[in-house]
Amino acid sequence: SAPISTTMNSLEETGIPSCFTAILAELQKHEDNFGGLKNFVHRPFIEQKVTKRQFQQYTDFEYIYLTVLSFAKLHLNMDLILEKFNGQARADNPSVQLLEVLCGITMHGDRSGAVALLQHAPPSLLEAFRVSGHTRRGPRG
Repeated sequence: SAPISTTMNSLEETGIPSCFTAILAELQKHEDNFGGLKNFVHRPFIEQKVTKRQFQQYTDFEYIYLTVLSFAKLHLNMDLILEKFNGQARADNPSVQLLEVLCGITMHGDRSGAVALLQHAPPSLLEAFRVSGHTRRGPRG
């Protein structure tokens, strides 16, 4: 099983923007529906790049939470990550290495569309969340 993590900082301490903490707060309301916490004590957090194997062991709640957190960290560090982007594969691309350290995710930096993906992922998530609040059944219906 995945290691249980015990370190925790408040989201405010980590500087996560309120637009992302709103998503996490809404997710928190559905924690039990998505399998709850099994690999973290208080809430999921990013310590390092998350491997495919770790992701496979996470509950849906943990997986979603970490994905939102990763996109928030990408949003916060976008300029630095893009500045270091060189279009090379992971081993030779400081941007991809920085993405792993800061955001806990990786990508193929040598593939077409990599920069666009980086630029559009956080705003796409925020827009999807915004739109989800406007359904026929009401907010988050």
